[in-house]
Amino acid sequence: MRLRKHDEALCRGCQSRSVWYGLKEEATGWKVFCICGRDEQCGHEWKAGWIPTDQVDSKDEAYRRGEQLCSD
Repeated sequence: MRLRKHDEALCRGCQSRSVWYGLKEEATGWKVFCICGRDEQCGHEWKAGWIPTDQVDSKDEAYRRGEQLCSD
């Protein structure tokens, strides 16, 4: 899973602005995962949601939707 830095989301564990997010591709869509990436590594990870393949036109669009899900 390739992770991308989220500039605005807060970690649900430590409340720092250190969230990275990624997509896990499956047959019918992508699971969106977020992880805290601060130096102390609070270790908090969470599933932010699901993006069905029939609701996006490209993987780039899926990453944009994944970024939105992590900040909700």
